[in-house]
Amino acid sequence: MAKAQALSVHTLSEGWTFKQGDDSAKDAWMPVRKVPTNVHLDLMDNEKYVQLPKTYMNLEELTRRLEFQIPSWASMNLKQNG
Repeated sequence: MAKAQALSVHTLSEGWTFKQGDDSAKDAWMPVRKVPTNVHLDLMDNEKYVQLPKTYMNLEELTRRLEFQIPSWASMNLKQNG
């Protein structure tokens, strides 16, 4: 019989970044200050909200990311709420 492994839950609420989807500049990724959030708050926090009408008009093309590591022996299930 396989040995039972302990279940641990980690809330992924820190370390998020976002950018305009097609922006490939090295400094395109901007930090997300808090989660949950919305794009307007993220833009204001990064002093980009004034550019909203031109630069960020197509909000569907924003990309968000979070990088994290898990041990090589671990398995993972991700659950998204919202």
